[in-house]
This record gives sequence, C-alpha cells and structure tokens, in this order.
Amino acid sequence: MERVVYVLGAGFSASLGLPTMRDFLDKSKDMASAEPERWGYFETLFKRVREVDGAGKYFAGDYFNVEEMLSLLEMRADLGDSDLRKDLERYIRAVIQHYTPEPEPYDGPWPSNWPDVIFGKGRLAGEYGSFVCCLLGITLTGPAPHDMAAVLQNSAHATEYGVVSLNYDRVLENSASFLASRLGAKGPLRFRRPGDKQEPAPRPVLAKLHGDVEKGPIVAPTWTGVVQFVGTPRARERRLGLERSCIERANGL
Repeated sequence: MERVVYVLGAGFSASLGLPTMRDFLDKSKDMASAEPERWGYFETLFKRVREVDGAGKYFAGDYFNVEEMLSLLEMRADLGDSDLRKDLERYIRAVIQHYTPEPEPYDGPWPSNWPDVIFGKGRLAGEYGSFVCCLLGITLTGPAPHDMAAVLQNSAHATEYGVVSLNYDRVLENSASFLASRLGAKGPLRFRRPGDKQEPAPRPVLAKLHGDVEKGPIVAPTWTGVVQFVGTPRARERRLGLERSCIERANGL
C-alpha cells in the first residue's frame, strides 16, 4: 500500500481568511479595535511587545512577525512570568477561532449535483471538503445525501493518507464534522490522532505539531530558527529540544 503524508502550513488555511504569521498581529489588532471590551486583554501583550524592542542587540529579528515576537515573549515567560504564558495561549486561540469560518449550509432542495454543495456555500467549501473526503477514503454518490448509500467508505483503497499540520485551526475536522451532520452519518467521519487505536475502517492520522485550539496545550511557533540567536548555547539547546519534541509528535505517521 502506498503511504502519502501531507505537510500543511499556514498557507493551507489562508484562503479561508485565517491569519498567517505575517499578518497575525495586524488581524489581532483589528479584532481589538473592533471590540475593545471583548479583546482588551490583547493590549497587555502588545505592550510587552513594545517592551522587548530593546532586545535588538541580542537578536536579529523581524518585529512585525508574530512568530518572532512570541519567541521573545516566551523567553520572558520562561523567566517566571507564568501569567504571560497563559495569556499567549489565550491570545492564539482567540485569534484563530475568530477567523475560522463556520460552514454555511446550502439552502433549498438538493440539486442533482448535491456532492458539489453538501460542504456548504461557496467554491472554497467544496474544495476543502473534497480534500477531506479524499483523506478519509470517502466517495459521495447516490440520488440524495439523506440516502446513506451516498457514503461509500472504501477500506481497501490503495493509498493510506496522513497529515502533519503546523496549524492550530480545525478546518479539516470542521469539514468532516459538517459533512457527517449533513449526511446524518451514524459512523464517525473523523481523523485519528497519533497513539489512537486503529479501527476496522482505517482513518488517516492527523498530527498537529503546535497543538489544537480546542484540545490540549498550545505550542507557540517559536524558537524554530526565524530568530537568529547570537551566541547563546542554552537557547540553542532549548530549540533543539523543542524540535525533537515535534518529531516525536509525528511518530504516529
């Protein structure tokens, strides 16, 4: 059997409006400006970003890139500011969830080309949904989606898929859940996490190296080389340790 592993970065979700590292700060500031009462705590982080501007003599960094700013803030948290680490996770979760679009169900009677619209309104919804179907080994067919003959899951397909994601969002999981709800599927249309037991109907592994906005801890995308350390052996050791941890998370593939 052929095994194919997709490695997904921020560009995969960017078409849906989710932020990348380059525009993460700008999009979070837009949130804070639009709803200051709800997102006012962002200002605490922005203030600390301004405070680390003086670190330039130790780091060669791009301070408009949130990945590098989070690296510096994480170092400050390592020095004993435990509340800052919690604020970082809360900030990342809030921005990602805010910009993750909710699928919009198709209105009206199902057309003859219902597989094209079952994932929701819009061309992008169909494209992402089709990709999820391929990963799950699902073929959509039949006269109408409420007919369970519409879902054919082929456990004997020649390719086994896996996904390594560097993203926090749940675009893939949401698309699978939305499809299951529209079909009224009784069986699980979902991905398998590294370490989960295999089931009779194989499911693709989804390894999220930086964490998930809804489950478990968030690992800020830091210390991965975008910040160039100037002669700090301890920092380099920590970076290598985090890289080893990421590799271990993907061992299930």
